[in-house]
Amino acid sequence: MIFVLNLQACNYYNFGESTLYTATTYFDRFLSVYQSPVDITWAIQLAAVACLSLAAKIEEVNVPFTVDLQAVEPKFMFEGKTIQRMELMVLNKLKWEIKAYTPLNFLDYYLRKLNHGELPSGKLITRSIQIILITIQGIQFLEFWPSEIAAAMATYVSNEIQAIDIDNVASTFMGVEKENVVKCFELIQDLLSSSSSSSSSSGSISSIITTTGNATSSSVSSGDCVGAIDGTYISANVPFEDQLRYYNRKGHLSQNVMAICDFDCCFMYVYPGWEGSANDARVLLDAVQNDPKFPVPPPGKYYLVDSCYTNFQWFMSPYRSQRYHLEEFRQHEPNGEQELFNQMHAKLRNAIERSFCILKMRFPILRGPMPQFSLTTQIDIVIACCAIHNFIRKFSVDDELFCYHDDDLELEMGLTGESRLNATNDEIQLMGDIRDGIAEAMWNDYNA
Repeated sequence: MIFVLNLQACNYYNFGESTLYTATTYFDRFLSVYQSPVDITWAIQLAAVACLSLAAKIEEVNVPFTVDLQAVEPKFMFEGKTIQRMELMVLNKLKWEIKAYTPLNFLDYYLRKLNHGELPSGKLITRSIQIILITIQGIQFLEFWPSEIAAAMATYVSNEIQAIDIDNVASTFMGVEKENVVKCFELIQDLLSSSSSSSSSSGSISSIITTTGNATSSSVSSGDCVGAIDGTYISANVPFEDQLRYYNRKGHLSQNVMAICDFDCCFMYVYPGWEGSANDARVLLDAVQNDPKFPVPPPGKYYLVDSCYTNFQWFMSPYRSQRYHLEEFRQHEPNGEQELFNQMHAKLRNAIERSFCILKMRFPILRGPMPQFSLTTQIDIVIACCAIHNFIRKFSVDDELFCYHDDDLELEMGLTGESRLNATNDEIQLMGDIRDGIAEAMWNDYNA
């Protein structure tokens, strides 16, 4: 029951698989050293919420208030300060040993090793993650190191595709005990075979985590996706000698402001100040390379971007030469897995468009004309407006602007242009494989 509550909370806040795994590990370790009376169910639930809060602070880019982690209507509700006190108790019992190493950190290495050094396919990665989430429900896996679980998992999913000799393969793995890898492999076999007749366990994990709104079994809408990125024009007032660089493609003086928002329309990161003539991809490249505060997503996570960005590593873009904008799907259903993927991608990425629209409606100064402030002050104005936007979003549930804009609002605020962001061909291929795997799974469920 506790696992299900944390699972639902992870789904509600789009937390990733590593957060769920880490929270469950903390909880199991805490119970192993802290003997609580079995009839005090509120204490067990409080410990589970505290473990989830600690895991989210380590794994996630954007973390809600501690008290809001109880969003799925559990049996007991606790105040934020009560959860924080329990967090300290958990940390003390764990001796502050909370390094967040999970099998997910080692999975790519072992999959590559079994694939002769080649990048693993998106399907292989997705399948591995699904099974890892099943294993965290069994306490028998606590005796293994995360690297041993990852080695056994990689061997298991590879064996599903082509039969391999587990003893020989385990002997080639460095840094893990062969006997432990073989034993873990056998436990995975037993666990999956026993749960195959009852799909409520494995099925609920994949469906609860990956379903958001009308998106069915889409990892695009799961915790792997931690936000959306786009650029927008903000009115600028610059000296005459600098104006040429600040004219955007619409002929107006402007800044090109890049931002990242979560799917609740709160800004996670704002990068203002670039000239209006710069394209989105160039601004993003500068932020990634030169801003130490750029929120690099955790391993295995990514941001949604539009088609002017390269599809690789931290950024997932839609398929090109396919319908993408939401208005194009209002009269016609998606035709094929790539169009379905694009439709679900657009619904989620629309959060950044909504955020920009609401921001400019609330603060007309951003639409212009901008007073004759210094450029530094103009940049500070953008950041301050975004901070107020977030405050209103978090604390004013009846705000008229947020209530007015429904989910399928779509405005053309993006910019044009493309840059490869110095991505290697292997990085582009890996993200393409992951996208193809997601699209195929979505299409199969859509037609089921």
